[in-house]
Amino acid sequence: MPRGTRFSYPEVIDALDILRAGAYGRIFLDCWVLFADLISEVRLGALLRYGVRAGTLMRKGVGEHARYALIRPPEKSLVAQKKIEKSRQPWDGCWTVLTYDIPRTRNTARRRLARLLHVAGFAPLNASSWVSPYDWLEVLADAIRDELSEGAFSYIRAAQITALGHPSSSFPKALWELDKIRASYVHLAARCSAGTGKRGERNWPDLLRTAIWAFRELERIEQEDPMLPPQLLPARWPRRTALASVAQLRAEVRSMAVAPARRRETDVPRGTLD
Repeated sequence: MPRGTRFSYPEVIDALDILRAGAYGRIFLDCWVLFADLISEVRLGALLRYGVRAGTLMRKGVGEHARYALIRPPEKSLVAQKKIEKSRQPWDGCWTVLTYDIPRTRNTARRRLARLLHVAGFAPLNASSWVSPYDWLEVLADAIRDELSEGAFSYIRAAQITALGHPSSSFPKALWELDKIRASYVHLAARCSAGTGKRGERNWPDLLRTAIWAFRELERIEQEDPMLPPQLLPARWPRRTALASVAQLRAEVRSMAVAPARRRETDVPRGTLD
């Protein structure tokens, strides 16, 4: 990369959008500095080196031949993405029930499995039985094989699940507590909308802070949201509105960033931002 290479704002925003899935904490402070002006090779190099040290990026090669790639995201992020993909497919009306009996000596593994099931959108039927509207056989088989060599596990696919003793037409969809998730989506949409509008209504640092918060908050909500099929969701579920608000906010950030970058590209001589 030649000394004095400059990067425009859209390129930086695209890089942030890629990195955000696995980048937390100080890396966002480093990224913040990059938005103050056009980016020099020195500044970008510092950011990339930090990404390697933080475990976000993997480097191959050295010097001008160095290439950087994202390291495999955390398991919970991959599971959450699979859950979103499953929710986009037509629901076949079947339910998955996972039951298990894990020895008390493996409590850590039990808790790890419970966290995985929660991120995958399962709801607990009881202490050792979980239910989901989606087929998770492959993912669960891999997790159990890798983490749990002891215990008994049963994976069941059924067209109907009935609560004996207390029959209810809302069972089992009532097992998912969706009020907090609804509130989170509503808050996300409201805060994103407050940060958008005509250029100049909100200053650049505040808008950028809101955008970074929104990306991270959306990722958190998507890990908590079971992503139930439309047939099981309450009326006027706010996820679509929240996604549209985040997209609008990102477009506003890009719009505000492009203009100053274009103005400065004609004013700043190459090599002065080293």
